[in-house]
Amino acid sequence: MTEKTGQSSAPPVRFAIYCRYSIGAQNDVSLDSQETMCRQDIIKRGGVIVKVYKDAAQVGWSLERDGFNQLRKDAQRGHFDAVMMWKFDRLARDHTQVTMIKALLRHEYGVRLYCVEGFSEDDDNSPYAVMMEQMLAVFAAFYSKNLSTEVKRAHRHRHMNGKFNGGKPPFGYFLATEKTPTRANCVKATPDLPVGLHIDPIPAQLVKEAFTLYASGDYSYRTVAAALTERAAEVGLELDKPVQPSMIRELLQNKIYCGYVSYLETVYQNGFGQNRERARKKRQWTKGIHEAIISDALFEAAQRIREAHAHERKNPRTVYPSWLSGLVYCARCLANKPLGLDDPSYGKMYTRVLRQRLWYYECNARKRGYEPCGQLMVRQEKIDTQVVDLLHSLHERLPDDVAERIDSIMRQHAEHTAVSKRIDEIMDTIQRIDISWENGFMDEATYLQKRRQLQTDIEMMRPIEHDQLLDSANLLKDFDILWSRCDTALEKHALIKQLIEKIIVMDDEVIAVVLRGDTAMLVTSDTAVSHCEDGGTRTHTSRRHDPKSCASANSATSPVIRI
Repeated sequence: MTEKTGQSSAPPVRFAIYCRYSIGAQNDVSLDSQETMCRQDIIKRGGVIVKVYKDAAQVGWSLERDGFNQLRKDAQRGHFDAVMMWKFDRLARDHTQVTMIKALLRHEYGVRLYCVEGFSEDDDNSPYAVMMEQMLAVFAAFYSKNLSTEVKRAHRHRHMNGKFNGGKPPFGYFLATEKTPTRANCVKATPDLPVGLHIDPIPAQLVKEAFTLYASGDYSYRTVAAALTERAAEVGLELDKPVQPSMIRELLQNKIYCGYVSYLETVYQNGFGQNRERARKKRQWTKGIHEAIISDALFEAAQRIREAHAHERKNPRTVYPSWLSGLVYCARCLANKPLGLDDPSYGKMYTRVLRQRLWYYECNARKRGYEPCGQLMVRQEKIDTQVVDLLHSLHERLPDDVAERIDSIMRQHAEHTAVSKRIDEIMDTIQRIDISWENGFMDEATYLQKRRQLQTDIEMMRPIEHDQLLDSANLLKDFDILWSRCDTALEKHALIKQLIEKIIVMDDEVIAVVLRGDTAMLVTSDTAVSHCEDGGTRTHTSRRHDPKSCASANSATSPVIRI
């Protein structure tokens, strides 16, 4: 089969479709309708569709739209040749924004712009087409601005008359509307059920309980959320998901529950519809015509507790003797820490409370964006007991001749001049390998290995103060007495932190404890610690534990005490 000479074989134009609807009577059908019309027009032009971008319930005065921003990024990468939309006002409502967007897409990214209804200079580059495109953009901006002004005037009028302005009723109410209801918890108004908010009995009971619990001062947002989730199951109320602390925080600040309605005008920090200003302390409240769920006195009581908790930065009922706060780490995470990861909190286990009385340590790998490690929550009391029992017996690991041991350590660090000179030499070496790695003369694995070893050498050569060693010895010898004198959890935590740098946990057992440098130098650890090839230290664990869990993740200068 031979190709006819002179016949054009240009590829079809690659089109993207952009659809947007704002709010009000529009819905997802508007997006489908826009897409259908765009597809029909593209077929007539002989083009191919590569991608469809959509923004649902996004106003045209804001550029903070996911679909639009993705379209802009893909246009910059050259993923398509042209964009088709229903009307150009789908790009934006503000005339200045439309002009800037068109200039960016057309002149910077080389993308042609077409619309189903209207005029485009890419269809006909005549002065008439250019003028009509610009005039329609001005008319669209005027229509939108005028409509916005009228809507705001109507909202202010409804607010002054005590009527609810929102489209979605708050939890605890349902909304009767004149129009056909399209949202959840909305019904058609009748003569017996006038337009406005009406109390939904079972959810309203939960709202009142939330305010009552929090106003007692014994609950936090999290514990109130847990209590409401349990209560909803008891009364048979089906929830899409468990009640979240964020929902409780918003609920407790909403004066609509004591009979008020609000008005808030959306304001942006600049003229391009971005960076919407926060609504905090800007919402206007007036007495509403709907029935209140709680009293003003209960609402104010909850606000006083919120202010007190914000000042204290903690809830009084969540104070627990957390003796090991910030010291507990997950063995699995430490064993599989990615090479070169700079995250000092990687593997750290945090306190979690369940049902306001059960306290756990929980590995937060998944919550912080890392791969789940498989470590389950473990009771805090069980870990605390193991560590404190170890500290009570740690004095047995002290040598009988503590004073001679301290003198020996000091003699090893007596030649300060020589040590300082050697440290300077190591620092020069570190600088050289940094330069080699930055210029591509050394691979990352080799660089990290050498860098870690040199840093370890420096730490092992730091001069040790005699008084620090003596204080560490006294802490170990008198730990039992000092522990009994600690009256608060804070005092106990401070005491433990002077001795321990890291506690490593696997399942529900403490498998290793990393001592602080001064303390570690005094503990007889010859039978407790073996040194790793990479310069770290490793505990002799029992057979059920993976020994690499305490490997190079530990401090090279702090021996790991066997449990």
